[in-house]
Amino acid sequence: MTRTVFALAVFTFVGQSAWANPTHDRLELMSDQDRNAYFTKVLQGSGERCDEATKNVFQRRGNSGDAVWNVACRNKKSYSIVIHNDTKGSTLITDCATLKALHAEQCFK
Repeated sequence: MTRTVFALAVFTFVGQSAWANPTHDRLELMSDQDRNAYFTKVLQGSGERCDEATKNVFQRRGNSGDAVWNVACRNKKSYSIVIHNDTKGSTLITDCATLKALHAEQCFK
């Protein structure tokens, strides 16, 4: 968990953009491989069962500046990760199967 908090802190030092979500801005500058490594650490640090992130897609921006990313793992699990527009780059993680069961937003669409 300490590594996840540290990783989030590292990405939040980036200057503000017009959209002003520094963690998301930093993620967009990364390669897919580096984003997969980052999301693997975030998911595992949160106790989710992601063996290794293999795919990531930026889905949308929220009205409050939050960023929604979808992440697929090698073990066939997939997640929606909301990166909040705050100084810590805090996250909200939801299993994509749960979103589908609730007839909420679908991942990778």
